[in-house]
Amino acid sequence: MKANLKNNITDNKFRALMAEAHEGIVLYNKEGEITYASPSSINISGFKDTEMLGTSGMSFVHPDEKEIALKNFAKVLDKAGSSITFKHRLRHKEGNFIWVESTLSNFLHDPTVGGVISNFRDITSQKKAEDELKESKNLLENVNQNIKEAIYRNLPDSSFEYVNEGFLKIFGFSTLEEVNNVEPAHLYVDIAVRKGIRDRLKKLKYISNEEVEFRKKDGSTFIGLMSSVSVKGQDGREYFDGTIRDITELKETEAKLLELNRTLQNKNQELE
Repeated sequence: MKANLKNNITDNKFRALMAEAHEGIVLYNKEGEITYASPSSINISGFKDTEMLGTSGMSFVHPDEKEIALKNFAKVLDKAGSSITFKHRLRHKEGNFIWVESTLSNFLHDPTVGGVISNFRDITSQKKAEDELKESKNLLENVNQNIKEAIYRNLPDSSFEYVNEGFLKIFGFSTLEEVNNVEPAHLYVDIAVRKGIRDRLKKLKYISNEEVEFRKKDGSTFIGLMSSVSVKGQDGREYFDGTIRDITELKETEAKLLELNRTLQNKNQELE
């Protein structure tokens, strides 16, 4: 189809095909000037072919992507038959910019084409969805890394797939790899407690606010408030996703208050 492109296209069937194409097609000369624009490219950009013909293709590229667009055009010019695909913003006639994925192909050596063909498609909606997903992932990662609670995902009776910064700090590890060098059971002071939690997760699919005594890397212990759910991953495997909050100081404070309360009660009884 590209081989039939000329500066003047007279074939009515080809024109009809181009009008129905979802991708825009533009033909450049070696100076980067537009010598042909398909009807679909007009639909995508909003510009009429008379407004594009004879103009530099770079005049439609967003200023932030002009440098990479120029470099890619130069790369394609260096080798006959070569092509390159990249993403950039394209100026729309209404004044806004749309995201497109463009493929430049060098057909200057082909006398029936005699130019550089650009196939491009509007990916604005896709790019927006990708950016929103990336933003959500970044937000979730920032929350996970800055929250004081330990957050984890592990395979039952196997390794941890993920731990956040809070997990590493609470247990005294530096990296996920270091965590996985230790048997998961070693993180529990009482292995029987671990087994009971595992069995309930398997049966009930969740546990909530369980007080568990854990062991840190250095051997010291702490009391953690643990919640976890059993979930099935996209790979079909079962995972335990959970959180652990260090409540050691809280428990110590509670114990002191209880002791103080008992002391006061004893004194009151003595006074009576």
